[in-house]
Amino acid sequence: MHEKIGLWRQYAEFLEKLASCFKLFHLPELQDCFAPTLLRHIKSSNTQLRAAICKCLVQILAHQYDAERRASLARQINEELGLSKAFQLRRTFLTLCRQCAGVLTKDYFCENFYVAYVQMAQDRVP
Repeated sequence: MHEKIGLWRQYAEFLEKLASCFKLFHLPELQDCFAPTLLRHIKSSNTQLRAAICKCLVQILAHQYDAERRASLARQINEELGLSKAFQLRRTFLTLCRQCAGVLTKDYFCENFYVAYVQMAQDRVP
């Protein structure tokens, strides 16, 4: 993905299709190469592209069998999205949490994202 995302509809469609195929790849290497790019682009994308990126991140978390890499990605998501001062990134974190439903286990979600999710209720911005 380029630094300037001009064809966002095509990128969103590509990410939607890629998210459905993550289980076919060797996730440790894919996460090392792909997750930093996704997290970088999530900060400068529009709402639809952010939703597609969130779907990819949730699928990476769901299919990542390396516990250390999985924990690292969850921690990075919490730091960059859940604890962000930017409204759009906090809203993106809520989108990611919504996409976790039915994909990640309830226990995993509660361990990694629930605290940041509940803290959003204290947010001054509705």
